[in-house]
Parts: sequence; C-alpha cells; structure tokens
Amino acid sequence: MARDSPVGSPVVSRRTDLNNVNNTYHIDPGLHEQAFQQQILQLKKQQQLQQQILLQHFQAQQAQLAEQHEQQLQQHLKEFWEQQKQLEEQRERREKEKLEALKKKDKNEHSAVASNEVKRKLMDFLQKKQEAAAAAAANGTLPVGSPSGYRNWSVLQAPQGSDASSSVTSINPATGVAHSYRMQSMMP
Repeated sequence: MARDSPVGSPVVSRRTDLNNVNNTYHIDPGLHEQAFQQQILQLKKQQQLQQQILLQHFQAQQAQLAEQHEQQLQQHLKEFWEQQKQLEEQRERREKEKLEALKKKDKNEHSAVASNEVKRKLMDFLQKKQEAAAAAAANGTLPVGSPSGYRNWSVLQAPQGSDASSSVTSINPATGVAHSYRMQSMMP
C-alpha cells in the first residue's frame, strides 16, 4: 500500500530531494560555494587531462611523421646515388668501348668525326683558297697560300771565296738543313 500512496511515489521523492538540496544551500551559502568550487576544480582537472592526452597524441603523430619523412629522404637519396652510380658506370663503359675501338681500328681508317660547323669552316677555307689560286693564275702570280709561299728561306751568307751575287746559302726552318744555290746572273 505504500506504493499506492502519493508520498511514496518517485516524483514526490525527487521533489523532496531537491527541496532538501535547496534548503541546504539556503541554510549554508558557504557549502554551496564550496561545492561549486569543487565542481570547477574537477572540470579544470578534466580539461587538463584532455589537453595532456591530446598533446601526447599530437607528439606521437609528430614523431611518426618525422620518422616517415626521414625514411622518405633516405630512400630518395639512396635512389639518387644508385642512379648516379649507374650513369658513371655507363660513362666508364662507353669510354672503355671507345678505347677498345681505337686500339682495334685499322690504321687507314679516320678516327675523328668532324662536327657540321668544322666541316662548314673547312669548306669555306678550301673554297677561298681555290678562288685565290684561280685569281693568281689569271694574274700570272704565285698564290699567297701556295706551298712555296709557306717556305721561309733565310739568307745566311755567301760562301767565302765565291761571288756573293751568284751564290746564296739558305736554311729550311722546318728541317734545319742548309742548301747552297747558284743563281744565274740576269745581266750578260
């Protein structure tokens, strides 16, 4: 029967609890303030704990990310050095092959291949030389670039006891050999 009475119902008991709490705070405002301060302290402790947990998670992720970056850098450097080593080996292999080809080359074969610019300059030079030779032949003179134009014969002295106008000694600078030549006199 106690259940059927309104005094024993849960709603009435909650009201009674609330009234008792309100009466306690009304009776002692210091207790009310102290309970409020306790709640604030608990809330601050809980927030600090959450911040510490968050900071620990952040630091763990930061360390993991730094480790990943370090591994990526090391892998990239390793690949770079392997690539450099392969390029160096290829270069050395090509140089070795060129040396072997030069050693086995026939002496009659040409070993140099001229670039297009060198070929063009050589053709220009040869064309100018041919034009100069043709112009000199038309004038009846020796061309400047003719082989005799390159010889630099220097007169040393006439041999002793001979006529200076009829004999000349000269040295070929390329060979260092002295030659004595007799010139025919132009006057009778």
